[in-house]
Amino acid sequence: MANLSQALVALKYEWVIAVLVGFLGGICDSILIGGFKLPRTFRGVEGDHVIDPGFLGNIVVGGGAGFASWALNTGAKFGDSSIDVGPIAASFLAGVGGGELLSGLVRRQLLQGTNEQTANVLQAAYTREQEALIREQMLRAELERQGGG
Repeated sequence: MANLSQALVALKYEWVIAVLVGFLGGICDSILIGGFKLPRTFRGVEGDHVIDPGFLGNIVVGGGAGFASWALNTGAKFGDSSIDVGPIAASFLAGVGGGELLSGLVRRQLLQGTNEQTANVLQAAYTREQEALIREQMLRAELERQGGG
């Protein structure tokens, strides 16, 4: 009976261990993608407010993925009910995947905006350079006309 009791207690807290190991996976992911970037906020291309959760986002997502992986692999139920945890875990993973898809689209949009801004800055610099050359040519022509006349 003691072994059954210990097994039930272990099963009761097994999901906590899965979440903690998921947190550890999120920490490892942060290390692999370039270190611990602190959370920050900044203005997007169109002036919108963007929140980057940094390494904390990786840790939270890692914990959620750890829970989902545990739930999908154990066939666990919620308490005394017959509600299976697996479909909820699968929904979570679909949400994370969808979130990553949306994040990728946002990054692409942000890069496109950055490229457009860079092109605009370069075009403006080129235009100023052309205007300066024209002014220089006009000044030389004026000086030649005054010196030759």
